[in-house]
Amino acid sequence: MRDRLEDKWTMKICDKLKDELDNNKYEISCFDKVPYSVYIEDYKNEEEKIKYRKYEVDLVIKEKRGKNLVPKVIIESKYNTYSTHDVITYSNKAKAHKELYNGLKYGFMVGNSNEKSIKSRLLSHGENFDFMFVFSDELPTDKEWNLFVNVIKRNLDSSNKYENIISDRNKKDKNNYICIEKQLNFYE
Repeated sequence: MRDRLEDKWTMKICDKLKDELDNNKYEISCFDKVPYSVYIEDYKNEEEKIKYRKYEVDLVIKEKRGKNLVPKVIIESKYNTYSTHDVITYSNKAKAHKELYNGLKYGFMVGNSNEKSIKSRLLSHGENFDFMFVFSDELPTDKEWNLFVNVIKRNLDSSNKYENIISDRNKKDKNNYICIEKQLNFYE
């Protein structure tokens, strides 16, 4: 059963984020079902019947590409508190989605947090998250919001670069990086 307070808070963050990103380039939505697994149900004469398994995600930022949309950042949310079980479940969802989408970034956010900071259980069990964010109140402070938006923008940028490395691997005029660093940043 869905948590109404959590859903309302997630929708507030989603709406607020829409004001921060280019709406011509990105579509931001809540509670979409995003494929995490593809399988072939059957095939005949080299025609495959492809099926998808989907997880509902709390917030997804998709890049617009003509008539298509590509998930770039997914954020799972909790409100007030989170359990070790929540973190393990969402981290497993992150892993499944990331195996399907090149460069997908995955985050975990907590609103109106009783704990006011990231706790060790989130670090210990959230190994598939690219970022974790705790908002101290229902509405983010200016400092929290500015940091959150910058984190989202950096993750969108690195998602695109990662995807380009994979998709451009056979091109002659591709970017050739000599170093890629997954950097951890800590904010108080």
